[in-house]
Amino acid sequence: MTSGATAAGRAAPGTAATAAGTPLLTVSGLSGAFRTPHGEPTEVLRDISFEVPRGRITAIVGETGSGKSLTALTVMGLCPPRLTVRGSITFDGRELLGLGEDGYRELRGSGIAMVFQDARSSLNPVLTVGRQLTDVARLHRGVNKRAARDLVAEALARVRIPDPRRRMAQYPHQFSGGMAQRAMIAMALLCRPRLLLLDEPTTGLDVTTQADVMELVVELAGQDGLTACLVTHDLGVVGETCDRVVVMRHGTVVEEAAAADFFRAPRAEYSRVLLAANRLADEPGRPS
Repeated sequence: MTSGATAAGRAAPGTAATAAGTPLLTVSGLSGAFRTPHGEPTEVLRDISFEVPRGRITAIVGETGSGKSLTALTVMGLCPPRLTVRGSITFDGRELLGLGEDGYRELRGSGIAMVFQDARSSLNPVLTVGRQLTDVARLHRGVNKRAARDLVAEALARVRIPDPRRRMAQYPHQFSGGMAQRAMIAMALLCRPRLLLLDEPTTGLDVTTQADVMELVVELAGQDGLTACLVTHDLGVVGETCDRVVVMRHGTVVEEAAAADFFRAPRAEYSRVLLAANRLADEPGRPS
């Protein structure tokens, strides 16, 4: 994938086209605190504000414990029960905080869908992959079983799973990590969401599979106008695929910028530290 344009023909990450997008998701002054066993609040999210433009891929980056995954879960209405939140989260002009479980149940899937870090843990090990995706298609698309199976086969083909009809009869343990992650993306696409949240979707995958999964997300964003929000610590993935970057540290946003601006001239000291960090070098050795 080149830096000038994506495989799907979208504008290059961080270019001026990003500014043309209007926010689909707006988070304003979001704060959250856990109650300790002694009743004292421990603040874990602090006055978080950022926007996710329509039709673009926005990354939320930061070290482990920065609050990026918790922020995504809060957007989905899946935050832990002991977390008390305040502020504002608007999706397409609709306020989400205080929505209630019935409102979130209506929103999840067709409005906002989420792909979690460990795809296999999100799939039921005793049901075939096809059965699980068919149930989702019937629920969110309102079609009969036969039509749902056709939609599932089409979705699996779109995410580049070969021989989808045969794969539908297999169980999650028969899928590789990358294949399972693609199946979860297919499940999300069956709901036809307007916003797709991806929480560390490439963690634990080899480099080639990581690139394939993210290229798929970029392609879908280009073809369907899908808006995506990627939670990750992998700045290499961000540089190749994302239009905007939100940097979090200690439960707060320290920088929000177009991807090109972030990589060229980061404003926050923490952002500069992240960009300067290097992976540990390989050590030569041999099996004992």
